[in-house]
Amino acid sequence: MKPPLKILLILEVLWMFLVAGTMFGIWLGHDPKTFSYASFVEMRQHAIRSMNIKLPLMAAAGILLTLVPAFLARKDPGLAWLLSGAVLLFAAAGAVTRFYNQPVNSIVMTWTISSPPHNWLELRDQWWVWRVLRTVLGIAGQGLLTTAAVFYVKPLSRSIA
Repeated sequence: MKPPLKILLILEVLWMFLVAGTMFGIWLGHDPKTFSYASFVEMRQHAIRSMNIKLPLMAAAGILLTLVPAFLARKDPGLAWLLSGAVLLFAAAGAVTRFYNQPVNSIVMTWTISSPPHNWLELRDQWWVWRVLRTVLGIAGQGLLTTAAVFYVKPLSRSIA
């Protein structure tokens, strides 16, 4: 593997660790079943305002950046398949975000703490199911990406001075 591909792959692993780690952190600490309605609305509205643009943009950049080493590795089928699989899993996580989580986020942004909608528990639970699926897809993609790096990136230099 040529040094530019190695460097791209290492940087991509680090970048997507940020994305997948954020997904995992939200899964780990934001189980909505432990929140009252008021706490859920306050927490979700804050998270939506702070991450609803940034995290999808980071993930989209990561998907595009993973395509580059996947293309450059096309002569190495094992590496190309691992990277292509990572791209597909990251893209699936992005699709879940766009078509399932963000519509619920848009609804939650209209809620007020003083008047819970009659179906808030149903929407909360739908959001969580899609959140968990997105996390699994993101971590699986990160697993393939990391596997590609571990098995295919040899040291840049054979000697350490």
